[in-house]
Amino acid sequence: MSSDNPYQSPQAPTPLPQPPGELFATCPKCGGRTAKRINFTFWGGAIGPRLFNHVKCLGCGSTYNGKTGRSNATAIAIYTIVCAAIGIAFVIAMRSMRR
Repeated sequence: MSSDNPYQSPQAPTPLPQPPGELFATCPKCGGRTAKRINFTFWGGAIGPRLFNHVKCLGCGSTYNGKTGRSNATAIAIYTIVCAAIGIAFVIAMRSMRR
């Protein structure tokens, strides 16, 4: 079959139209194909969501990793614990410098 031939066999699947803008993995809960990047969260400020490609499904509202389509719950927990540990270490260091 020549690449010049515009004929498409009946067995070939019709490609789904892609939404405009950025393309993200499908939603793990509803299978939706449209999502919006989250720019700020209470757990990660402006940096955390960018580190984990955090997006929100426009269909069901669930949040997930826009690259993998998986939950970011484990990454968020680790990020929060590490940030808290750094904060505590900073406070301890500042208090020890006062003495």
